[in-house]
Amino acid sequence: MLSSVDCINNYLVKHFDIIHTQSTSYVIDDITDYLNARGVKI
Repeated sequence: MLSSVDCINNYLVKHFDIIHTQSTSYVIDDITDYLNARGVKI
């Protein structure tokens, strides 16, 4: 799922410096929002 909408490179790698300071639940919620915005249903 993450690869199909380029979440890994376009979101996780690109914003790692900010993301790694956040809580796990925040990151999961943010990834879920990212996927939903791109039409991926979880």
